[in-house]
Parts: sequence; structure tokens; C-alpha cells
Amino acid sequence: MIEKEFWVEGIHCSACIHSIEQLLKQNPNVQQVHTHLTEKKVFFLLSQELSIQELNELVNQGGYKLLPIQEKNPNSRPKIHLYLLVILSIPLTILGMFFMEFLWAEWLMAFLATILVYQGKNFYINAYKQAQIKKTSMDTLVALSTGIAYIYSIFILIIKTFFHSVHVHYHTHFEAAGMVIAFVLIGKYLEEKAQKSTQQSLKKILGYKNKKVTKKLNDGSFVEVFVKEIQKNDCILIKAGEQIPVDGVIIEGETWIDESMMTGEPLPVEKKINSKVFAGTINQFQNIVVQSEKTGENTFLEQILKAVEKAQTTKPEIQKLTDKIAGKFALYIIGISILTLWIWQYFHDWEMAFISMISVLVVACPCALGLATPMAVMVGIGKAAKNGILIQNANAIENANQINTIAFDKTGTLTEGKPKVEQILWNEGYSKPHLEWLWFKLAQQSTHPLAQSVYQYFYSVLQNTPQLFLQFQEVQTISGKGIKGYLEDSIYFMGSEKFLSENQISIPDWLKNLLISIPQQGKSLVYFARNHECIGVAIISDQLRFDSIENINWLQTKGYELWVLSGDKKETVAFYAEKLNIKNFEGELLPMQKAKKIAKLQLDGQKVMMVGDGINDSVALSKASVSVAFASGNELASNVAEVVLIKNELKCIPKFLEISKQTQNLIYQNLFWAFIYNLLMIPLAAGLFYPIIGWQFHPMWASAAMSLSSISVVLNSLRGK
Repeated sequence: MIEKEFWVEGIHCSACIHSIEQLLKQNPNVQQVHTHLTEKKVFFLLSQELSIQELNELVNQGGYKLLPIQEKNPNSRPKIHLYLLVILSIPLTILGMFFMEFLWAEWLMAFLATILVYQGKNFYINAYKQAQIKKTSMDTLVALSTGIAYIYSIFILIIKTFFHSVHVHYHTHFEAAGMVIAFVLIGKYLEEKAQKSTQQSLKKILGYKNKKVTKKLNDGSFVEVFVKEIQKNDCILIKAGEQIPVDGVIIEGETWIDESMMTGEPLPVEKKINSKVFAGTINQFQNIVVQSEKTGENTFLEQILKAVEKAQTTKPEIQKLTDKIAGKFALYIIGISILTLWIWQYFHDWEMAFISMISVLVVACPCALGLATPMAVMVGIGKAAKNGILIQNANAIENANQINTIAFDKTGTLTEGKPKVEQILWNEGYSKPHLEWLWFKLAQQSTHPLAQSVYQYFYSVLQNTPQLFLQFQEVQTISGKGIKGYLEDSIYFMGSEKFLSENQISIPDWLKNLLISIPQQGKSLVYFARNHECIGVAIISDQLRFDSIENINWLQTKGYELWVLSGDKKETVAFYAEKLNIKNFEGELLPMQKAKKIAKLQLDGQKVMMVGDGINDSVALSKASVSVAFASGNELASNVAEVVLIKNELKCIPKFLEISKQTQNLIYQNLFWAFIYNLLMIPLAAGLFYPIIGWQFHPMWASAAMSLSSISVVLNSLRGK
């Protein structure tokens, strides 16, 4: 699949999103398309390469245009246009409200309104193109209301001026036409400004990209270069207080580094030689030399920002519903406005009917409805990222609020995931240096935490022994069980007792009797065998994460049902579950068995969140209602998971649940006010209360109310920051 990203010119509301996505899906190569209202962007998944020209042929039908992301955002409104709108609007409003009877006042209003209507020419162009494909949007409502008011006013003005014998008592409504355009455009400008305040909170940390850094040359001298010139394996001097521009490893010096913009952790982290450092973080104390490993768009920070941006384009189910409503909304409003015109023309007069019809068209623009969900989601995802939580799919926010059960993997999730070998027990007559080297080389091929602990143990033990240069001819990993390697005429195995049993390898009775109580102590066993003989066993222990007990208690007090699902021995799992006061647990589970357990809980009516970090958790993560993985774990698990904990701490789970709840509340508040606004304003604009209060809703005030409703949704969303 090919990923594409473009700016969208001419996008205003949820109805636009609905139109754009329908137009693009006409091409069978467009597999997925997500349009982001607040960012004014569209993301594609294509089964075949399509040029921007081919894609534009589709969206141009609706009055939209795609532009490369490298170009300036076409939706940005220059300040000079804003000043022009304000300068023209003030005299137009004053003339329309207080000085209609002055000589030449209406001609001056016609002049001012004409300039303002021209400023909104894109509304008319887009509405026309939408009509050609039988679609409607906010542009349709704005174009109809202002266009009718403007043409009607020109007609009345001409009759008044050139046909003096005709006694015309109708008023012109140039102020309505001009002010509607002005209010809509000014409102859009204010919305964009408010939206940028949350977008910039993440993007400002990339300010280092255009700066110069000090590069260390091979001869030991230094030269200043731009960050974009740094290549892989270049050595860079990072002075105290400077921002690190690349992902790399420290090769000279020791220091403390502020990683708060990436993990949310305010305390600096100690870094020594061979410690990894990341772009965007800040060197706090001592000068260091860093060898670059990843630069530019390949850095961890850039990948986080891309994932955040992509997540903001995915839509919760509630937004998909509002998009569909907005897609049809304009048609219903046009129908209501025509009905309003007919009723008031029949029961009152043409003037009243005309003003009411225009007011209905203006006040019902679905801007607030379109912004309600994406604005809250954008704020929520941004806030999560600043707390070290990467939300890769916006649906996770909505689904997290329905969760009642949380299942945890054990190793690397509830425990530190850095188990250490306490002891190696050898079968009689097998403790030989070359066997240690073979076990070391086999363990090196596995990413499982237990295998890695064996690798680390032998790495330190074998430092001063002669190197064994033999290599395994073939290595096979059996997920959730172990690993086996082929060397000359022998097969070597490393894994659990069950793995050995499946391969007809028996464990001596004396070793079984010695190890029988080990799992009850929370320790794990990794066996090493050749052909059908058990050679040795590693006794490995792991520690609970420092924040496990506190955060598990918090989840229990909130009423979540907790499970531990692990591939480790049942006795070991029981030991850790008891320490955490978790009553539900299962051990010796293969990856598919974990997934089946998740499915079983879901069949029983549970909404399950799965938290894991290993490749053996990936299937279970994909089955869960919400999937959470630690960034320190396996890459596959992180790719499958909807939520990645960059900070690698369990306290991020309660934080994620709190942010999800807050974001969902903001969405409901925004939608409530958007719908209430339309429920109240449309009858008011249609003149329903006129017989009671004797006051008619002028189109100019309808336009102001419409703009304020959108701004209120944006400001309410920003409270989430």
C-alpha cells in the first residue's frame, strides 16, 4: 500500500469531508481516505501509484484542490484580507443599521458589499461545482444566502433609482450579504488561530531543524554545519544547554538529558557512553559527542509526530455519524428555508419572508457540528503525546471509555522485562566452554526477554575466553515456546520445559526435583538441549515494575476487572499475580491462546484492553477492543497497538484512560452545544418566535451567531489542554 498526504484547498465543514471522501473513492485504487478538517489535510492508502493530477481530477468536481504538503497551506488566510474585511464591515454595518435613508447610502452600501462578496467568491465557485455533482455543503448555504440577498438588493436599488414612478417600499439588504461573508471569513480566521495554538505545541519542538550544529571531523577538528547536512555515523559535539538534532549514541562524555517533550517526564535522565539519545531532547549539563544513527524524518521524534498527525485523521464512530448528518444537513436547511419563505409570504409579507429565509440559510451552517469531534480529538491526542502516550488510532479514545476489563502480559509489562540469570545448572558432565558459546550464540538470535537475559549473562562470563567461531546454519523461532538452531549434525534447543517435551527431550529426575519449587518463587526456567539430551537450565528472576502495585490498585479502585495472561509457567504467573492482588490469571499460554482468551472475554460481554510488549502479544493486541504496547518492547507489538507508551511506565495507562474520558466528554459537550445551537437558532431565524416577542432575527446577526458557535466549540476543546 502507498501512503499519500496533501493539503486540501476549499474545505470548510463536515459536509466537505463527506464530499471529498466520496469523490476520491470513485477511483478503485483509493483503498482508504481520511480527511482532517482542522488540519485541512487528506491522507490516502493507495493500492497503486496515482499522481496529484489524477487525484485532483476527482476532487475538482466538488470545487476542491489538492496541493503537495511541501507547499504553503493554501487555507491560511493572510492578515491583510482580515484587515480589509474589518475595514469594510464597520461602515457597512453602521449604514445598514442607522443611516439607510441618507442620500447615496444604499449606493455606498452596494459598493462595500460588492467588494466583500468578491472576497467570498470561492463560496460561489465551490457551491456551483458541488451542485454539478448533486452535493451540498456549507458553501452552498453561504452562497445561497448571500447571493440571493445581494442580487435582490441590486434589483430593488435599480428599481428605486430608475423607476421613480414605481412606489417601492422594500429595503435593500446589502449589509446582510456583505456581513455574512465578513463574519464567516473572520470566524474561520479566528478558528484557525485557535487551532494552531494546539498544533504548534507539538511542532515547536522541531525548531532545531534549521539550526547549525558542531560536527567533529576525523582529524579531531570541529566545523559548524546545518542540521540537514548531518549524515548517518557523523559525530556531533552537543554542548550543555543545546538541543540534540539526531537519534544516536554517546561516544564521549557523560551528562543528564531532558527528555520531557518526548516522555512527559520532568526529571532529566542520566546518560553515559553507549547510551542512546533522541532528537529534540536537551543536553543539560556536560558537553558530549554523539554519533548519529538516524537523521531528519527517520528520527524517533519525527516518527512520533507523523503518527500523531495520522491518528488525528482517523475518525471515531461518533464523528463518522456527524459527517453523514452534515452531508445531508444542507439539503434539509434549504427545504426549511423555502418553507419559511412560503409561510411568511402567505401570512405576513414578502419582506418578512425574505429576511427569514436568508437568516435560516445563514444560521444553520454546520461548522460547529463539523469541528466538534476532530477539534477535541486533536487536543486529546496532542495532550497524550506530551505525556509520553502515542495514540495511533483515534478510535482508541472512544473505545477506552467502554473498557471494563484490562488484560496484562507479565514479562516486560507488569515486571521490569529485564530478567537476570541468577544461576546456570549444568547436567552432569556438560559444563564446557564451547557449550557456553553455543548457548550464547543461540540466545543471541532471540528477542524474547528471557533469551536476552541468557545472552547478557554469557556475554559477561565469556569476555576473557577464546572466541568460538562456529555459526548456526539455520535458526527457527517458535513463538511462545522457544528457539532451535542447526549446527553440523546436531539440533540445539532453548526454551521452556514444554518446548523440550514436544521435541521428545527429557529432563533428568535429579534436575526436576531440584527445580520443582523454583516457579513458586517467581523465577523462570530456560532449558538448553542438544538433540534429545538436556544440557542445562538457566534460573532467571524478574522484578515488578516500580509503579506496578500503585497503578494496579488505582485500576482496581476504578472497578476494572484485571487479568494476567502470560506464556510463563503457571506457578510463576501465580506468584506475581498474588503480589499484585490480581485474582484472574493464566499461564503457559501460546500467542493464539492469549488471543482466544481475549475473544472469550469479549463473547462474555467484556470490553477488553490488552497491554503487552512482546511479539507473542501481537495477536492478542490485534483482537482487543483497545490495544496498548510499551515502546521498549517488540516493534511488531508497537505497530499493531493503537496506543504506544513511549514513557514505558504503567502510570501511563491511568493517564491514557483519564485523557480518553476527558476527550470523550469534550466531544459530547461540543456536539450537545452544536445541536442545541441549531435547534434553537433555526426556529428563531425562521421567525417562529416573532408573533410572541415581535422581534425578527436579522441575517447579519445570524451570521455572527453562526461564527461564534464554531469559535465556542474550538475554545471548549482547547480547555482540554
